[in-house]
Amino acid sequence: MNWWLDFVLGVLILAIFPFWLAAYGGHVAADAITESRKRRIVKAKFWSLAVAGLLIAILYQYRTMKTDEARQDQTRLFQQQVNARLDAIIAQPTSSPVQKQKATKLKQLVGKANPANPRLGSGPDAYKDIGDDQIIEWLKGEADKIETLTNGTIAKVSSEDVPANVRSQVINHDLRYFTEQFRDCCEEDLKDLRMETLRRLGPAGKQTDEIEAWASVFPATNYQPMKFDYVHPMSVMGYAPYFRRFAVELRRRTVPRQAPKALRFGESQVSAGHIIATITTDKPISAGYILVEFDGRPARTGCDYEGAVPIAQEFDKLRMSDNKDFLIYHRKVIESGGIPYLMIIGKPFIPEKPIHVEAPGAARLHISKVTLFDE
Repeated sequence: MNWWLDFVLGVLILAIFPFWLAAYGGHVAADAITESRKRRIVKAKFWSLAVAGLLIAILYQYRTMKTDEARQDQTRLFQQQVNARLDAIIAQPTSSPVQKQKATKLKQLVGKANPANPRLGSGPDAYKDIGDDQIIEWLKGEADKIETLTNGTIAKVSSEDVPANVRSQVINHDLRYFTEQFRDCCEEDLKDLRMETLRRLGPAGKQTDEIEAWASVFPATNYQPMKFDYVHPMSVMGYAPYFRRFAVELRRRTVPRQAPKALRFGESQVSAGHIIATITTDKPISAGYILVEFDGRPARTGCDYEGAVPIAQEFDKLRMSDNKDFLIYHRKVIESGGIPYLMIIGKPFIPEKPIHVEAPGAARLHISKVTLFDE
């Protein structure tokens, strides 16, 4: 039933309306022809082209939908067959713990290769076959998606190129357009994912600041029936980091936080009080904080690590962090008069690309230590 409804709507929107309008326009235009026989021929041509175009559009729409349906069926069948074999290995009493662990991991990878749509519905039954790893990826993806959407709108609303006499109309138009986009692409997914995440985290997942940020996006207010209730992009932007915090909290259910780790570094002197440190890692690091501490006071600091979270986003990352040990340590370093250099890992820090930190400053300036803190 849904398949036919999509088919009819697709043909109606993409074919019937455009071709009917084109044919009717030609029909009306042909009325200006004084010779009746020529007028009938022109009208017949317009309507014949419209019918031919409609038939071609129907055939194309039908073939496209059947092709997509067949591809989805093949993918679903393959995934079911692989998962059935992996389930058999996991359930087999003679399978070793290592085999079961590898089968479970492979099942998760199969799910990632062919992920379900986040819009699965509400309640535990809708997500009963979805593991934490997939929910974590969806949480991060939704956060990225709504940030991209809001950044574009905020840039347009803040633009100085809009003439003052039409600025309010343009802003209202942009806010309305953003609201429509947000509701089409994101609103239901956000609500479903949040509900499922809180269900998995339990009472500990409910925090006052997150609840307040959510209420600013979806206020519990009874609007007048004819009033268009905008979703404000700044509220949506402010909520995005909470989905990333949810992702970290979900991962902590199975992966404990690692203890702080000292990273290797080398130091070279460019000139008196001007140093460059080279920080290396033995294995890729995909998340966390790198804190560089100095013996002396640098005048400024910088690095060539392209994967670092931009400074403009550091405040939100630190505000959302639940690594209390790191936050306390970082504050103590600053309160003791130190000027540490913080890098928040955004993209993986890999062994092949060491990080170079440059710091000009006092005559006697050295790096005392470099520490990696888990996310």
